[in-house]
Amino acid sequence: MEKYVEPKAYISPEMKKILEEGEEKKYSGYGYHGGGRPKKDEEARRKTISISGTPTEVEKLKELAEAAGKTVSRYIFDNLIK
Repeated sequence: MEKYVEPKAYISPEMKKILEEGEEKKYSGYGYHGGGRPKKDEEARRKTISISGTPTEVEKLKELAEAAGKTVSRYIFDNLIK
């Protein structure tokens, strides 16, 4: 029976340089920890909810919102939360 050998992970040349020199990259793009869009204040953040209705009810809601010049979400909040 052969002895198990742990496979070595591939480390890119750039990462080797960072590890050897202790250099730390400052990423700010999408997909990196700490990157991306800056956080907004609590009031500016959005939550998503879902409502259900018959196709006729949903179409009527969309028509009412469009007639008022609002999105469906804005129409609902403006008319129900006072």
